[in-house]
Amino acid sequence: MQKRKQELIGSFTVVTDKQELRKIIISQDIISHYCGKTNHSKNLNLDSVDGLEVFKTEDPDVFRLSDGSILKRTGSSRPSLD
Repeated sequence: MQKRKQELIGSFTVVTDKQELRKIIISQDIISHYCGKTNHSKNLNLDSVDGLEVFKTEDPDVFRLSDGSILKRTGSSRPSLD
């Protein structure tokens, strides 16, 4: 038996290749197993917790969507994505 809890960690603004401002939402899944163990995984989604999945690239300021679209971080603040 597993119990899943999702919590919002933070967000930051990115710009698309079409120069649109969008937001990447950082959330964390916390899965509690019947045996007492917990697993944590961070998720990146576009505009909402249920939005399109966002993928990290080698450059910490550049992200991509599944269709290959590029998103670039704006501003200088960098939340930890590890």
